[in-house]
This record gives sequence, structure tokens and C-alpha cells, in this order.
Amino acid sequence: TSYILPKDEDGKVPAFDLLRASVNLVVASILISFATSLKLPLSTTYVTFMVAMGSSLSDKSWGRESAVYRVNGVLTVIGGWFVTAFLAFTTALLFTFFIFAFKIIAIIILLGLALFILIRTHIIHKDRSKEEDELEELAIKSNNKNGLDSLDGSIDGIKIYLDSVTKNISNTYDGLFTENRDKLKKAKKDSKKITKHGNLIIANIFQMVKLFDEKDFKEGQRYGKIIASIKEISANLKSIDERCFEHVENNHTKPNKDQIEELKQLGKLLSDQLKETGRILSDKDFGSIKKMEESIQDFQKAVRKFDKNQVSRIKKGASARSSLLFLNILSDTENISIHSDNLINALKETLS
Repeated sequence: TSYILPKDEDGKVPAFDLLRASVNLVVASILISFATSLKLPLSTTYVTFMVAMGSSLSDKSWGRESAVYRVNGVLTVIGGWFVTAFLAFTTALLFTFFIFAFKIIAIIILLGLALFILIRTHIIHKDRSKEEDELEELAIKSNNKNGLDSLDGSIDGIKIYLDSVTKNISNTYDGLFTENRDKLKKAKKDSKKITKHGNLIIANIFQMVKLFDEKDFKEGQRYGKIIASIKEISANLKSIDERCFEHVENNHTKPNKDQIEELKQLGKLLSDQLKETGRILSDKDFGSIKKMEESIQDFQKAVRKFDKNQVSRIKKGASARSSLLFLNILSDTENISIHSDNLINALKETLS
């Protein structure tokens, strides 16, 4: 049985996160102050980290789902000491020999290197901060004032998510057709952002479900299907981006004219489907899903036709690498279509 915190004078249960944070702060401060007074060498970061581990262990946060990550965190911190010490020792040794051998020239080169690293680190930090701001903005859009009471709060976020998927697939196809490594690399990077956005939507749904009373759940609501569909769309999008990038990066044969033409048709069909899905979400016009089913059937017919065409090309001696890429893209794109259809139907059942 889990421990139940006593209520305070106002009859409210104190926030356990606040209590644990207070214990962490006090215990870590005492240990650091005591060790410092004894002139003992210690890492304040490690002490604080281990205090947090201990307090989380006491409230049974160490379960089968999290214990391996906590142990790995401890080992990473300890291992980081040895790696950092070795790197510091080796780098100082090399720099000393370099300066001793080349004197002023070495100093100028090292100063230039330090300046380059400083500027590059600043640019990387700026890009990461921008990415975090974008994700925070998406989180706000995905969790409006109704977000904790209804799935309505995540509808806008899901629409933005699907729009991002549509744009990413278009950029990936263009990069593959033109063998543009930079464009494919950017698409691959963007797919990670899209996955993070999808995870934010899923986290909002989890939070909403946790706040629901058992009586609020209705038969037919498909929260699990919604979450699974978002995860599968992200996984298949990532697969397309990685396959296309690796194909071009390794200088494999470019898709032939027929393959390019068929992939363009496939991309347009999927784009039309995702745009229609976004429109339905914006207008909450779930009654028009039946019309969209017709376009999905057209998409399935095209997939079967293109699959058959590729088999014919293989018999005629088409490149194995190019054929494998084409068939994998075909499969992943079909999966995105299927799961976007599952997503819109699950939303319809849940919101009705």
C-alpha cells in the first residue's frame, strides 16, 4: 500500500514534490557544508544528485519502469569523472607540448581555436533554445484552456502535427529526387522535432486522462488508438527520412523516372488526405469522413498498382538498392495513410 500524506490544518494534502525538494535542498546543503568544513574533496553535483536519488527511492519512485534509467544516471555521473579527468590530462599535455614547440604561433592558433569553439557553441545553444521555444509554443497550442478537461484542447496541436508531417514528406521526396543531401539532412532533423511534438500531444492526453473520474469515461472512447496512431505516424515518417538520407549519403543509384513519377503521385495523394484530415479537425466536420474514405481507397489502389509496377521493374533488372528503397517508402507512406485514417476515426468516436 502506498503511503498517504497527512493533511495540514486547512485540510489539504501537502504537495509531495515540494516536500521532497525541501528535503533534497536541506540534506544536500548539510552534507556539502560538513564535507567542506573537513576539507574533503567532493563534487557538489554528485552529492545533490545522490540525495535526489535517495529521496526518490523513499517514495517508491524506483519501479521497474524507471530503476534502470536511475542506475544508468548514477553510472554516467561516475564514469563522467574519469572520462573528464583523462581528457583534461591529455588535452593539457598536448597543448603544453604544442606551445613549447611553436611558442607564439601555437598561442595564436589556440586562441583562434578557442574563439571558434566559443562562437560555434553559442550558435548551437541558440538553435537549441529556438527549438525549445518552438516546442513550448506548440505545447501551448496543444493544451489550451480546455486541454485538461477535454480532448478539444489537443485538436489544434494534432492539426499542426499533421501539417508538419505533410511538409516534411514533401521536402524528403524533393531531396531524394534531386539528391540534395542538405535538404534530406534537414528533413531528418525536422522529423525529430515532429516526433517531440507528437510526444507533447500524447503527454497532454495522458495528463487529461489522469484528471478524469472513472464515471467520465464513455464506452467507445479511443484514447489508446489516438496515442498509438500518433506514435506510428512519427515512426514511419522517421523511417522514410532516414532511408532516403542514407540512400543519397551512400551515393546509391537515383530512383529512375518511373519511380520518381509514381512517388510524386503517391506524395500528392497522401498530402491531399492529410490536408483533408486537418480541415476536418479545424471545422470539426467529422460527418465528411465518408468522403475522405473515397480518397483513401484511391490511395490504396495506387499503392497496389505501384507495388506491381516495381515487381515488373525488378524482373527487368532494376537496381536492388533503388527497388528496396522504393518498396520501403511505399510501405511507410501507406502506413502513415492508414494511421492518419485511424487517428481521425478514433477522434470522431472519442469526441462524439
